[in-house]
Amino acid sequence: MRVLDLVGLNQQQVATLADEGIEVVTKATETIDAVYGWGPQAASLLDQGPSFHFVQSFSAGVDYFPLAALKAANVELANTSGIHAVPIAESVLGYLLAFGRGVIDDKMIFTLENKQAIVYGTGNIGRQIATYLRALGVTVVGVNTHGEAVAPFDRTVAMVDADPAQADFIINVLPLTPQTHHHFDARFFKHLSKQPIFVNVGRGQSVDQSALVSALKQNQISGAALDVFEQEPLPQNDPLRQLKHVILTPHISALGRNLKEEAFKVLEANLIALKNNTPRTHLVDLNAGY
Repeated sequence: MRVLDLVGLNQQQVATLADEGIEVVTKATETIDAVYGWGPQAASLLDQGPSFHFVQSFSAGVDYFPLAALKAANVELANTSGIHAVPIAESVLGYLLAFGRGVIDDKMIFTLENKQAIVYGTGNIGRQIATYLRALGVTVVGVNTHGEAVAPFDRTVAMVDADPAQADFIINVLPLTPQTHHHFDARFFKHLSKQPIFVNVGRGQSVDQSALVSALKQNQISGAALDVFEQEPLPQNDPLRQLKHVILTPHISALGRNLKEEAFKVLEANLIALKNNTPRTHLVDLNAGY
């Protein structure tokens, strides 16, 4: 069995896979059974009619993959959902504490206790955020597609029923799909009444960035912490860089010291399952996009 590595496995990881009878290559010069990551090589193979039937993403989000083409070619796609939950949740907590404890502006100090947060997305990341915030006395409402109850949220509502008007913190961890593109737009910000802090650690394109800038200028929101943007890296002349009460980080909220090792665990287990023709984990619904 042969896997095309487009992420960059280290020598120990390559040796570990070799012990399992899995050969790692970095150029698609022979028949490939699986792909780790994505890039022009893999895209070219897909266009030619792929020999591979499994792709392992390094990331949780998969909006940059050709989902329709993978589905048409009967190729499975797995993500690494769950391995980023702790660092992203810690980042969100850090953003809110930076605002609350006067790091950003010593005139807007507050405590998290007795505040209300609404978290868009109730997967692994959203649940970890809810765990941390509830430990500090925040009431946390989760938002998902159908409103099914998910622990540890205090309550959960469907997207169509979500009412962020009374939230102190609005946190986005939604995947990017046609349905979530520019979900946070001028109409969304217009109906906010408590001048909440807006946090985006999901996908940049789920936010209409010009509407966000206007919301900040018009005090519809009191601040924003953004790790993702419509254009990355964020241009030096972008209006967001000129505004007060804005935290900008360059898409690093998911990073942690052991991230590559955790991703490798998912990859290894899935490649062994593929080799043994047993079910893979972390599979993406190619219709839903997550």
